[in-house]
Amino acid sequence: MGRQSLSGSSSGFRNNFNRKREEKDGCLVAISTFTALSLIIWLYGKAGTAGFIYILFLTAAFAFLYGLFLFYKTKTNARKAGEAVSLYQKGEYREAYAVALSISGQNCDAALIAGLCLRSGKGCDQDHDKAFRCFKFARSRSMEARAYYGEMLTIGTGCARDVVTGFKELEVAAANDIPYANLCMGRLLFNGTLMKKNISSAMRNLRIAAEAGLPGAQYIVGYILYNGLEGIPQNSSKGLQYLNCAASAGNLRAKRMLQKMG
Repeated sequence: MGRQSLSGSSSGFRNNFNRKREEKDGCLVAISTFTALSLIIWLYGKAGTAGFIYILFLTAAFAFLYGLFLFYKTKTNARKAGEAVSLYQKGEYREAYAVALSISGQNCDAALIAGLCLRSGKGCDQDHDKAFRCFKFARSRSMEARAYYGEMLTIGTGCARDVVTGFKELEVAAANDIPYANLCMGRLLFNGTLMKKNISSAMRNLRIAAEAGLPGAQYIVGYILYNGLEGIPQNSSKGLQYLNCAASAGNLRAKRMLQKMG
């Protein structure tokens, strides 16, 4: 089934600074290095070899201390992000959101957790605009965040709708083994309201998501197979298997359908 992640898809978490923070730190290092070199050249002309060696020593000490600072900050953020992930998976959403929010501008996993909480209103007030910004922020390093970002783009939740770009984002996430991206693509291709309907591709995506254990995908595949919709050969027994899996995982639509069937 792959590595279990927050949404039931497979994506492993990578605790890193986001791109903007890395660029900022890189600029600071470049400016500091340029300033130090300029000072070294100037002092070498003024103080000779002794002054040159002294400034070299100070520069090396500064670089070492700054490297320690960055290392400590990275490790601290990684630890906090791991704590937020653990709290979220335990269902302690309020605590998870509080921890994730504190470093969501510096760590992609934290931004993903904050986005998930904001998207569904778990542990905080629901806010699709902020959720979209969190996913957009984390998408370069988190394929799971990319999947949610693509989904929100395709349906225009928290942002202006852009089906083409959103679907491309979903394709990238799906190619990186994110079942939730396959679920979103399958629904889009099956419904055919926002893009051209493609039943065969839709079923392929939906089956991938269903086999990965996503209850929503299991319900859809089970419903289609049980009723033989859109030219898909009817297979009641297989459909029931998917519906039972979805119901066991808590899918309310699957539970209601099974209750009606007696």
